[in-house]
Amino acid sequence: MEPRPEDAVRRLAEDPDFVTRLLVCERHSDVPSATLVDLVERWHGHSRGDLLRHPRLPAEAVLGHAAGDSPRDREAIASRPDLPPELALRLLADPVAGVRRAAAANPNLSHDRLHQLLADPDPLLREGAAGNPALPVEDMEQLLADS
Repeated sequence: MEPRPEDAVRRLAEDPDFVTRLLVCERHSDVPSATLVDLVERWHGHSRGDLLRHPRLPAEAVLGHAAGDSPRDREAIASRPDLPPELALRLLADPVAGVRRAAAANPNLSHDRLHQLLADPDPLLREGAAGNPALPVEDMEQLLADS
């Protein structure tokens, strides 16, 4: 049987060479989750944020990183569309402004929470909430009318 192109991505993502696995995972969405978990544990280079947001990286694999020392990691995790809402709420109180803004823009926040954030004294929380893709169109229109 001749190998299929999708098999090539999987095989390359499991290659013994670290750089090969990294390059394939940086560029393809259909890679094995276990490979991504391993890469996130070992790679701290320029594409780490992309790996932390990768759709095949299980949300539970980032939980420890969400409480870690790296603001860059926390900001990437805060922008994951599959972020558990309770973790998004925790990241809204992060000491780093960019993490708070990314958490406020997370589409898993409830409509009520978005309304609270739109009135928050922190301008970065308001900015994140205003740019949240889950914000209803009526609320966006009201923001424009108020500005």
